[in-house]
Formats: sequence, structure tokens, C-alpha cells
Amino acid sequence: MSAAVSVNVLADGVPIDCGGMADGLAGCYGAVPAVGIAAFAVLGGAALAGYTAFAVFFPQVLNALMGIPATTDSMGRRSDWRDRDPGAHPQQPTRPPDSHLAGGDPVYHRPGATAIGYDESTMRNFDIVAPEPGYHDVVVHGKRNGMFRPGLIGEDGADHPSNYTHPAQIAEAIRGNPHYDGGPVRLVSCHSATVRPDAGVPPPAQQVADALGVTVMAPTDAVGVNRYGPVKQVPRIRNGGKWVTFYPGGRTDG
Repeated sequence: MSAAVSVNVLADGVPIDCGGMADGLAGCYGAVPAVGIAAFAVLGGAALAGYTAFAVFFPQVLNALMGIPATTDSMGRRSDWRDRDPGAHPQQPTRPPDSHLAGGDPVYHRPGATAIGYDESTMRNFDIVAPEPGYHDVVVHGKRNGMFRPGLIGEDGADHPSNYTHPAQIAEAIRGNPHYDGGPVRLVSCHSATVRPDAGVPPPAQQVADALGVTVMAPTDAVGVNRYGPVKQVPRIRNGGKWVTFYPGGRTDG
């Protein structure tokens, strides 16, 4: 060749300066390759459209095929929030606690009273219940299974139960109050004078009396104060319930 022409070439040998769109596909590649390229473009467009539709209507299946964990698609789904337990994601107490149970529940001290938990109901009773002369009040939610269950504030701002707590931990919280002098205790705690027949344990109040070695007074039903009432309210027991006095060793009055 006497007159060499410099042509930039792709890896497949097709000159990159082989005309433009104005030259037509046939002018550069020939008639048959042009048909093939057009067919390839149609098939490629159909494949892209199919992938897009599959991704829209079957995102979980597509993620699984591509090895993407399902948890990466959980942000902001309404079903996640609908099924979410607000009590499993508690807010921090707005009032700093004086101590904590071994399980992490906040404990509050003041002269004449101890509170375990920080839900609105617990703190209201702790703040406004009228003291019983000669007794140290203990405010915590009680259950009929022989246990206590401190309250908390969930991420929704409402009251929720925390973990079940053994009466021995409640006794430890009472001992930890520097204002407690070792005298009798009154449990402002629902159902703490009773227990289900199948629980297999004494009532919570009896267990606290045995742990502390002191007299414990407790209600047979739900107990509390009027949320709209003044301070120094006498706690009321619902459904005709009464106070029962427990002594170390198992004797009761009431």
C-alpha cells in the first residue's frame, strides 16, 4: 500500500471512524449486520423492560436471586411500624434515677418511699400518694403470678411493662434507699397480696416480708390514686379489695 491511512480500530476490528449515523448502518456494516444489530436492540429493550417490571412487582424475589438480604428493604415500610412493639424500644427516663435494679430498671428514692420503674402511673403514685404513718411506701406494678413488673415509657410515649422482676430484687431496691430505716413496708402495688393458684409461690408481699424480715402491707386488687386528684391522696383498692398485712414466716392479718 503506497498511501497508508491511519485508522483507530476497536478490539473487534471495526473502525471507530467508519462513518456516522448519516451514513446509515448498511453503509458501514453492510445489510446483514444492520438487521442483526436492529434485532439485538429490540431484544435488549424487551429484556430491560421485563427486568424493570419484575423489579417493581417482585422486589423480594429479585433481591433473593441477587443475594441481597431482606433486611436492607425494611426502612420505612408501614408494616414494620405496625408490627413493631413500642415497649421493646423504650425512651430514656426524663427524671434521673437514683439507682437501678440488676435488670436495669430505674429506682427512685425519697424519704418514706421507693419507686421502681418510670412510667407515668408509677411516677404519679410515687409523687402524690399520702404516706401511711410508720410505713415505707414502695410503688411498683404487681402481677398475679407472684412477680412484679416495673413500667417504662415506650417509643410511642405511652406506658408499657418492662421485664418481670422477682420480689427479692424489690427488697434489694428498698434496702438501697438511704431513707429506709428497716421498718414496715406498704406495697402500693396491684394484686401484691394475692397470687394465682397455679403460680406455685407465695404472694409477692409475703416474699418481700420474708426477704426484709419486716411487716408488709399489700392490696388484694388493683390500687392507686386519682390521676386528676390533688397530692396526698389515700390509695384506693378497686373491686372491694382490702389491705392485708404479711409477717415474716407466713402469718397474715386481714
